[in-house]
Amino acid sequence: MAKAAKKPAPDSEKIVLAIDIGGSHVKILTSAGGEERRTDSGPGLTPQQMIAAVQTLADGLPYDVISMGYPGPVHHNRPLT
Repeated sequence: MAKAAKKPAPDSEKIVLAIDIGGSHVKILTSAGGEERRTDSGPGLTPQQMIAAVQTLADGLPYDVISMGYPGPVHHNRPLT
């Protein structure tokens, strides 16, 4: 589904969508506040399932940029397993 283009916010007003990818949960929260949203994760969670879960969790949340935390090494912008 295509999203409508929106006017970018000035840097000082951008809303950050923070994604915490953990060993047992994926959690999200925006810098605008609200309730933390979470879903279960684990070693069997595929990248495609994680993306779908985050899309579902973030549905309806306003955000301009994304920050992501991952509990492991990252090399050349890719997580190492």
